[in-house]
Amino acid sequence: MRCFAKWLKAALKPIFVTAWLLGLPLAQAQSGATTATALPTGIVGTSVRLTPNPTGSEWGLQADFNVQLPSRVAELARSTPIYFVLDWRMSRPRWYWRDQRLAQGQVYWRLSHNPLTQQWRVSSANSATISDGRFAISYPTLNEALSSLRRIRRDGLVQSSELVADQKYELLVRLRLDTSQLPKPFQINAITNSDWTLDSGVLEHVFMASAPVSAMVPQTIGVPVSPK
Repeated sequence: MRCFAKWLKAALKPIFVTAWLLGLPLAQAQSGATTATALPTGIVGTSVRLTPNPTGSEWGLQADFNVQLPSRVAELARSTPIYFVLDWRMSRPRWYWRDQRLAQGQVYWRLSHNPLTQQWRVSSANSATISDGRFAISYPTLNEALSSLRRIRRDGLVQSSELVADQKYELLVRLRLDTSQLPKPFQINAITNSDWTLDSGVLEHVFMASAPVSAMVPQTIGVPVSPK
């Protein structure tokens, strides 16, 4: 009996070793799959600032964002246009009364995909009524199309004549997915699913206007970008 047990152990050992070696790459692959981290999705503001035009008569907006769409939103965009909106407001804080609102507005973007050409198209307008018109820009990939939202440049935000030297001003900016223009079933999902609530939150840029205002350089006070 002992001889048979020794023979059985010796015969099965190569089988166990082979099975263990074959299973090792699979186990390593499974381990790698569980520890791999996906790229973060959403909209995060990285910088917001005012820039003058060459004559110094008016100031424009420069805003940079990290934009990465969740897989569900990216898949929807392949079949249905999705919309983004930038809300902005500029005001002068007053301790004795309501803030003086100088200017405010919205900018909309329409992101769509053409299944025939496999091209992504982005068009923009100052109102929610926006179509895929002749001024739309085509991109070969979704990542390149999102560059329109990652680097936002708008001229004529405020006139220099509206600013007073040595006064503090506040610029608020917010970039978000316009869920009101999603198909109805996805509007309901947006209420309960965080994948559809793409929102940078309110970003604040506070600066002091220096004299002369026509050639001023905004002096940032504190942190230039802070989500609220």
